[in-house]
Amino acid sequence: MIVGLDVGFGHLKWTIDGHTVHRMPAVAAPTWAEPDVVSGEHAWVVGEHAEREDATLAVALDSERLTRPEFQALLGYVFASLPGEPLHVISGLPYSATDADQANYERHLRQVVGPYQVGERVWKGPVASVTLFRQAQAALIDALFDERNRPRRPELLQEGLRIALIDVGYKTTDVVVAVLFPAYQIVREMSLSLDVGVHNVEAMLQRAYQRRYGAEMLDRERMRLALDGKRIFRFGQPVSLPVEEAKRQVAERIRAGVVQHWGRAISTVARVFLAGGGAALLGAHLAQPPLIAEMVPDPQGANARGFYKLGRFAETA
Repeated sequence: MIVGLDVGFGHLKWTIDGHTVHRMPAVAAPTWAEPDVVSGEHAWVVGEHAEREDATLAVALDSERLTRPEFQALLGYVFASLPGEPLHVISGLPYSATDADQANYERHLRQVVGPYQVGERVWKGPVASVTLFRQAQAALIDALFDERNRPRRPELLQEGLRIALIDVGYKTTDVVVAVLFPAYQIVREMSLSLDVGVHNVEAMLQRAYQRRYGAEMLDRERMRLALDGKRIFRFGQPVSLPVEEAKRQVAERIRAGVVQHWGRAISTVARVFLAGGGAALLGAHLAQPPLIAEMVPDPQGANARGFYKLGRFAETA
């Protein structure tokens, strides 16, 4: 079974059909009260359950913390929930990750070994195989092909056309420019990684909150609600934060970085797509002239779907 797995933007996302993306907050906390997953003498609540039941102990995780037992439990929970084996995991890191980062990530994925029990299901592992790509490469494949690897946009598969994808993540924004036909080739001089992402929006909102209320920090849940455009409160009183202005400023930094890096070559790009969790947040501000871009449907699931599709391409090659 091919599993497209994406670890990023504070969530774990996966698909086993290239269409439906399952997702959960990448948080876990130890407990023996109604655990979601059990392994030997250890038990955890994970995802939304962890956020709801134990917000102070829940550990937010990303690919850099793969060796933590909480992260292993998250993956064990996902793998035990899947309907079949062996598992062929297709995943990857941002464009900016080094080859050593990729090798480390692959090694740790291979080392996830149970048994992990979820309800009556038990997964022992290890995974049968791990194949890694770059996240933005996967999202670009998702933009152009459906779950059966049929072209969504055949007009963009002409020889020599340059297609770009901007993957806005939590810490970084990755930009990949590629020629898809006659062979998938990255245009490396136009591809880049910017140290700008959603965390910059959060940092601006934290500073605004602390200017108003002192040293107190805005917690994870209220930050999430604020970014989603929901009302948040402090001691029963509504809190006003400059959310749209923060989003606008960060989007402008990303757009300026891309436009400056591309220079005159911007006119050679046939189409620009936006993907990633940050694209959903910043897209309206990011897709402004001269950076005319379109959003990938369900941009937060683009990497997971793209990983699955790359796995299918490799399987049928």
